[in-house]
Order: sequence, then structure tokens, then C-alpha cells
Amino acid sequence: MLPPAFGLRPSVLSNGCVIESGRKNALASKHFYSWYNVKDKKVSKIGEIMTVGEINVTLQLFGSVLSLMIIFCLFIGGNAKTKTGRMYVLLLLLNMGGLLFDALAYMFRGKTYPFAYFGVRASNFLAFCCFCAFATAFLSYLNQFVSAKKPGACRPYMMISGCVCASYLVLYVVNLFVPIFYYIDSSNIYMRTPLFGLTMIPAFCNMLLTVIILI
Repeated sequence: MLPPAFGLRPSVLSNGCVIESGRKNALASKHFYSWYNVKDKKVSKIGEIMTVGEINVTLQLFGSVLSLMIIFCLFIGGNAKTKTGRMYVLLLLLNMGGLLFDALAYMFRGKTYPFAYFGVRASNFLAFCCFCAFATAFLSYLNQFVSAKKPGACRPYMMISGCVCASYLVLYVVNLFVPIFYYIDSSNIYMRTPLFGLTMIPAFCNMLLTVIILI
């Protein structure tokens, strides 16, 4: 005797032959696979709710809020009164600014209303400036600990870092009018130029100086 499909009982004829109700089984199968396909589509749509860019923005906003919370705790605990504490607060502010402006740049991306036109340009500019200044601020923060044992040992490296940072901040201002590293096209979308890789120089320069100081 054949097992019932989808909970339907087979029809047994008087001659002992077992015949499945084809119409009912076909209808049940149709409903089952229709439900499965709808469920599968819903699962796939859930995966498409957030794109990679949106996940990146979410993480950046979370990082900004976390930096703000740490700053708040530093002030409450009285740890921001020392020079080292103030430098640490500056690092957190630059980190928060860089993440926040980078997230805003993505949000304004491709929008054509007037506020987004200026928003995407200002956000990208400020994000580049914050990340550039962050590298130099980190070296200054490290200098607070090294100079306690070796006064003046980091001064030449700080001058190099400061000059590189100042030069790039000027270039970022020029980039607003002449596309050196990036530009915003007619669709209000951020685009990189072939020279974009040069924006990594301040970060790598300060990393190298940090290694030299620690050695």
C-alpha cells in the first residue's frame, strides 16, 4: 500500500487496487511548492535588506557613538584634565568625526536635492581631513609617553608628521576646486582619480615614524 502524500488518504477501490487521487495530490504539491518558493524568496529578500555599504554605514555610526561614550566617560571620571587625557580626547573626536562624516557622505551619495549637493562634498572633505589629522594626533599622543623618558627625542619626527599633515590638508582644500584625489560627478556620486592612492601617504608616514620612535 502506497504511503499517503501530504496527509491525503489514498482511495481504495473494490478490486484492491490502490489509486492516489491525482488531482488532490497535484493540488497539494502545487500549494506546497508555492509556499516553499515564497518562503525562499522572503529569506533572500531579508539578505538583500542591507547592502555592504549600508552595513559599513551602520558600523561607522556605531563607532562614532562608541567614541562619544568614551569621551563622556573620560570627562565624568576626570581623566580629561591631564595633557595626555586631552590628547586622547582629541584622538577620539577625530575618530568620531572621520567615521561620522564618512557615513554621511554615503548617505548623501547619489541624492540630487540641494542639501545633498553640498552635503556629499562637505562630508567627504571633512572625513579626509579628520583621518589625516588623526594620524598626526596619534603620533603626538605617543610623544607624551616617550618624551617623559627622553625629552625632545620625538621633536624631529613630530615636525615631519606635522608638515605632511599640513601639506595634505592644503591639498584637500585645493581638491574641492581641482580634482586631485577625488571628485563628485554630475550624479552627485563620489569618484576616485588615479592619484587617490597618494592619500595613504600620511597614514603610512606616521606608521613608519611610530615604528622608528618605538625602536
